Amino acid sequence: MWTLIVTCKTCAKVYDSTCQGTGIPSPSNWCATASDVGVSYTLGPIDPEYWVYNTEDDTCWTILSCPSGTLARYLLTGGITSEGNYGGMETVSFCKESGAGAGEWAVWLGEHIPLDSMRCQNA
Repeated sequence: MWTLIVTCKTCAKVYDSTCQGTGIPSPSNWCATASDVGVSYTLGPIDPEYWVYNTEDDTCWTILSCPSGTLARYLLTGGITSEGNYGGMETVSFCKESGAGAGEWAVWLGEHIPLDSMRCQNA
C-alpha cells in the first residue's frame, strides 16, 4: 500500500535556521533548533478554530510550540520582533503556495503581517 505525503513546496521553511541550540552562542542568548522544537508544516486550509481570514486552500501553515525555558519570537518584515498573539490565542504563520504573494510568509496578529522568520528564544 502506498501513502501519499503532501508537503509545502513553494514556501521555504520559516523557522530560524541560525538557531544552534541550548547555550549557543552564549548561555544568555540562544534559540532552540528546529529539530528540538519539532516544527511541522501543514499544507491545506487553515483550521477555522484559529480565526485566520483570507487564506487559500493551498496554504502552508504552522503553529510554533516552544519547549520549556523558551519563548516564541516572530521576526516581522522591517526588523520588528513580536511575541505573537495575546490572551492564549494561537499564533499561526502561513504562506501561499501559488498565486500572487506565493512563497511569502506572514503571521496572523489580527491581520496578515509579513514574517521573515520565527524562533524559540531562551527565556
